[in-house]
Amino acid sequence: MTPDENLKRIGAFRERQNKNAEIIKLFKHNLEQVLSEDEDHLYYYLTVLFGEKVYRAYLDWAAEAETLLRDYNRQKASMKKSTSQTVTKE
Repeated sequence: MTPDENLKRIGAFRERQNKNAEIIKLFKHNLEQVLSEDEDHLYYYLTVLFGEKVYRAYLDWAAEAETLLRDYNRQKASMKKSTSQTVTKE
């Protein structure tokens, strides 16, 4: 799989996780309104907090992976360019 193909897959992954993170925000907001109504709400809320952290980690990883792949592509393109210039000069 090429770096560009990986970038596409990671981009799709990031979009899915963004949607999931938005849903988690809704759950969190809704649960905050009813925390004191039932003890079970606290445990649901704790689960939502965990989910929030997991999705944040997914998004952080995706951003880092995309940066690394883009940097790799730039470096690779730069090396090709300098190699072709060297060959042309000889």
